[in-house]
Amino acid sequence: MKSLKLSIVLLLCVFIVSCKKKDDTTVTPTPAPTVKDVYVAGYEENSAGRQIAKLWKNGVATNLTDGLTMAQAHAVYVVGSDVYVAGYADKQNVGRIATYWKNGVAVGLTDGKENAYAHSIFVSGGNVYVSGEEYDGSKYIAKYWKNGVVTTLGDASSHTYGESIVVSGSDVYVSGFENKTTYYAKYWKNGVATVLAATKNAITKEIAVSGSDVYAVGYENAGTKNICKYWKNGVAVSVSDGTFDASGESIKVDGNDVYVAGKQANANKYVATYWKNGIATALSDGKQTAMAYSIATLGSDVYVAGVDHNGTKELAKYWKNGVAVSLSDGTNNATALSIFLTTN
Repeated sequence: MKSLKLSIVLLLCVFIVSCKKKDDTTVTPTPAPTVKDVYVAGYEENSAGRQIAKLWKNGVATNLTDGLTMAQAHAVYVVGSDVYVAGYADKQNVGRIATYWKNGVAVGLTDGKENAYAHSIFVSGGNVYVSGEEYDGSKYIAKYWKNGVVTTLGDASSHTYGESIVVSGSDVYVSGFENKTTYYAKYWKNGVATVLAATKNAITKEIAVSGSDVYAVGYENAGTKNICKYWKNGVAVSVSDGTFDASGESIKVDGNDVYVAGKQANANKYVATYWKNGIATALSDGKQTAMAYSIATLGSDVYVAGVDHNGTKELAKYWKNGVAVSLSDGTNNATALSIFLTTN
């Protein structure tokens, strides 16, 4: 009887172990995300020479304005099925209104009494944040709007500009610059300014937050040339070597990799360029001026939006891993200013 019980126990142990091994082998790894849709914001002229704010989704254009007045789309941000675009739209007989569009419906942030511009948009926790600046009658003042409620960043002592906005937790970061006797590169965290460079002309364009690290990209003048730079926690990192003029417009941080998009001159023209950890990749051939304005990454894929020139007209484009995708046909001038990827 004892031997029978022992046999039963051993059989149960073998059964349990074999079942456990079977369960372990059924685990399926989560597939890496892939790009679902590519959104690009920018503008294109119509036959009357007026700029129309535009959004391209996978290369298909949607007009955000009617072309009766001037307008531009400067940034795009997508959350679920909602597409947000920031820019400005002229109002007839009034002025330029800082505007964002949600699913094509315009939301004016200013009254048009003075010119105002929106450059960047970020959505967090159902809240819509937009950065830009508004003229007060004598100076441009950097501002941001949260759900339409304004926070003033600059003051009337000098021109200030709000270029890019990012929200991390409860903190709101806005990059930009101040125009005193020279351009001061700076950013604001929750309304408190940090000056990044004030001894020479310098500006910051886009800001990015990765963990506890704050990155801002732009340029600083080195006397005869502009140097493409980014600042990490206030410490400057030179991206270009100063041989030719260069500037940064957009920055993305992916793990240990830092990507910067912008422009770098050759002997005669500006070349649309991106840098990965300081290594430059030219996106245009340098025969005509081209510029890169926005960068996005997913895995090993690098997407850059900007403008190229065909010899007669400016072409809105984006490049995937260096291969160009034209968004406009060259009939009229067009420019792509912002790119956003959604994933499967």
